[in-house]
Amino acid sequence: MSTRGPSLTVIVGCMFSGKSEELLRCMKRAAIAQLRVLLVKPAIDTRNMATRICSRDGRCMDAINVSSTAEIPAAAATYDVVGIDEAQFFDPGIVAAVRTLYAAGKRIVVAGLDTDHRDDPFGSIPALLCIPEADLVRLRAVCMRCQGEATRTFRKSTSQAQVEIGDGDKYEALCYACYGPAVAERDGTLERASARATVPA
Repeated sequence: MSTRGPSLTVIVGCMFSGKSEELLRCMKRAAIAQLRVLLVKPAIDTRNMATRICSRDGRCMDAINVSSTAEIPAAAATYDVVGIDEAQFFDPGIVAAVRTLYAAGKRIVVAGLDTDHRDDPFGSIPALLCIPEADLVRLRAVCMRCQGEATRTFRKSTSQAQVEIGDGDKYEALCYACYGPAVAERDGTLERASARATVPA
């Protein structure tokens, strides 16, 4: 994160890679420097308290909960640094909101998933990464099967909806080598179960 003037940092990675932890670290450092900091989270993310952002290591900071990105620039008017968590869940207006904040001289730190459980681009994160001033921070988790470096988010259920709020109950962080077999095993198990159900007695 830049030490003077406007800046934009985009923190991405799979689930369990420490994105919120890195966001909070940046914001706490700014607060120590006596900068006015604002944390923003989407209303759809119901995993923790509505007005707190918490990392998995137990660190928390106060945040505001917004339903529309149109609310963000006005809410941030009197702040120096704006942190936005779970940015993939926001509407496409997040890109315009971030550009507005940057033009107003803010330091912005955005955290989110850049790809979903199907390994497809997630929300407006790719568009944020295309802003020329954006500094990318890419984090990795630990693969929950082989303990290698995880880059993929694996959904345990066969639901194909892009957005399905959950944590370790629904998702695993997997490496490239483990992700493909895990998907095949999950979907193959479903297919075999369906085949058994349709075989006449």
